[in-house]
Amino acid sequence: MEVIYLPIRKGGVVKKMNNKKAEMSFWEHLEELRKRIIYCLATVCAIAIFCFIFGLREVSVGGITLYYPFPELYDNINTLVFNQIRNDLIRDPRIQLIPIGIADPVVVQLEISLFLGILFGMPMIVYQLGKFVAPGLYPHEKAILIKTAFPATFLFALGCAFAYFIIIPFTIDFLYGFAFAMDIQPFLSLESFISFVIIFLIAYGLVFELPIIMVGLTRLGVVSAQFWRENWRYAFVGMVIFGAIVTPDGSGITQLIVAIPMMLLYVIGYLIAKRLQKG
Repeated sequence: MEVIYLPIRKGGVVKKMNNKKAEMSFWEHLEELRKRIIYCLATVCAIAIFCFIFGLREVSVGGITLYYPFPELYDNINTLVFNQIRNDLIRDPRIQLIPIGIADPVVVQLEISLFLGILFGMPMIVYQLGKFVAPGLYPHEKAILIKTAFPATFLFALGCAFAYFIIIPFTIDFLYGFAFAMDIQPFLSLESFISFVIIFLIAYGLVFELPIIMVGLTRLGVVSAQFWRENWRYAFVGMVIFGAIVTPDGSGITQLIVAIPMMLLYVIGYLIAKRLQKG
């Protein structure tokens, strides 16, 4: 297959591009995107179905405890995950989880399945995204993308862990503390609890990606570090709006719990971008 070399940008940077990719039409790009999306959806659905219909059984081999999947509709992987989430995040026994609707337990199972599908399918999602955008990148851009892959994955996991172990338990204890002070028995909807947890995990995972995005755009030459400093007011307004969108209550407290860490991460991203640009 013919390969062409196109001289581009300053400094004599050369982009190596497959001729077929260079001549792809809009509809061919759209078809390529559709194919990548299908791969991602197939991966997520396969993992979600597995978590829904399989449980884990324990077996001891030579004194070592191992687990193997076994078909189990009720005591499945989703149920194990739910019980762990409940034990970790609802630390006060006075808070009672209740199903509001008859289908709530099934809806919760499906939500957990989908979340686990996205979580464990993330390597395939990232791989397919890379396959789609790689042909349109210059060699130095590909190098930057590869270098930021691990930090981005680490920061997403760190954001989820920060939300799971610190933010969500604090938020639940803080908000329901008012109910305890008023001598009211607090009941928490089963479906709203899981939705709250999943939304916060994903939101904080994405929030912790902010420095990587800022530094990456600066290193690619899309925006300068000065841009981040000059437009911080607009960024902070956007963070408050983002916090309002992803949080379920109207008190404004959880909105600020999301927005304030974003502001701190924005400052960190700006300082790193500024240092790299000077270097």
